[in-house]
Amino acid sequence: MRILIGKPADGLRARFIGAFVNTNGEYYRSAIRETRLHEDGMCYIGFLRDCLKDPVTVTEPEALAELRPLPSLCAMWDIHSKDMIRIPGYWRYPKRAVLELTPRELDAVLPTLPKDVYLFDRDCGLAAALTGEYDEGGRRRCLLCKNI
Repeated sequence: MRILIGKPADGLRARFIGAFVNTNGEYYRSAIRETRLHEDGMCYIGFLRDCLKDPVTVTEPEALAELRPLPSLCAMWDIHSKDMIRIPGYWRYPKRAVLELTPRELDAVLPTLPKDVYLFDRDCGLAAALTGEYDEGGRRRCLLCKNI
């Protein structure tokens, strides 16, 4: 696994947003594009998952099964302030980082990632949003997006 920060991370984040996120809506403009200064830096208050283009709701095993055949994965999360996320130990990686990992590393790395995480291939053909929300059966709500 590699932890990317700075321009490489920003570039992958921008590619993900360009491929999978509807940036034309009011929610995106006011809750994500418009960042606010917090004690821990510039952050947004929304969730990229709420702006995904044509997401399909799937289970976590279904999302992971779609991702496992890919040669490599990127992982990123929303840039929220510690004022919004008050879970101890939530930020194990730099807030603006993007991780590069192999599908084999995913099971070991997944427990260390924020509850809401976006997994995608570098070419931005496929993405999964694993959310921090669960259904009444205790299954994690996940969203799958394909950029065809």
